[in-house]
Amino acid sequence: MLVGFIEPTSGSVTLNGQDLLRVPPRARGLGIVFQSYALFPHMTVAGNVAFGLEMRGLPRRERENRVQEALALVGLGPFAPRFPR
Repeated sequence: MLVGFIEPTSGSVTLNGQDLLRVPPRARGLGIVFQSYALFPHMTVAGNVAFGLEMRGLPRRERENRVQEALALVGLGPFAPRFPR
């Protein structure tokens, strides 16, 4: 529901106070990372996390900072240099 794959049958979906049902999925700035199959086996954990940011054109320094923050948030910081296998 957050990224717009399915619509809720009732209620609302909000993020930071914004009603996401009024925002087209392509404009939400959200995505999904599948737990398998969608990981690039030739890239490190950090590289996989950074991939979407790189495709959006974020500068390297900002990508690195955001990747570190995201990995720390979910407790995966120590795994940054490892490969998915």
